[in-house]
Amino acid sequence: MVTSTTVARPYAKAAFDAAKDAGTIDKWSAFLGVVGYAAADSAVIDLLTDPRVSPDDLFELFKGIAGKHLFTEAENFLKLVANKQRLGVLDEVSVLFEEYKLAQEKILPVNITTAFAMSDDQRAKFEAALSKRLNFKIDLTVDVNELLLGGAIVRADDLVIDGSIKTHLDSLYHQLCME
Repeated sequence: MVTSTTVARPYAKAAFDAAKDAGTIDKWSAFLGVVGYAAADSAVIDLLTDPRVSPDDLFELFKGIAGKHLFTEAENFLKLVANKQRLGVLDEVSVLFEEYKLAQEKILPVNITTAFAMSDDQRAKFEAALSKRLNFKIDLTVDVNELLLGGAIVRADDLVIDGSIKTHLDSLYHQLCME
């Protein structure tokens, strides 16, 4: 089965390569952010799946939505995507484009879930250590989940480090019940 990510990836890559070559990554990012957000709206999804609405009408709709963020290359991209009837994956195109952008800038989004709030000093030390270890600038978000009891869960791309007390207690419980 073909996923929306599979369909979106070549469009995102083409847009990113064009943006990188032209030095307009931020411009493309803003454009794709706007049209991607619109493509995920339920009312727009209804229009995208309505056979009575033509690709040209959808193109005009998205052109209007893009507004001040529309520029010649983006308009051409939008026309191509509309003609291929792929406007529905623009939200995924936007997400993938941002991933390419972060990779280009060597920025890694990292989420840490802790049982307690982190102080600014703890946060800075964690960011510095992780940045040194992974050789990326770190874009850190911190969530608090008291159910963890203590410790933390770190998520960075495909890497998950679960050092929460809850997970260790659950593991110990399962080990004891199996014996």
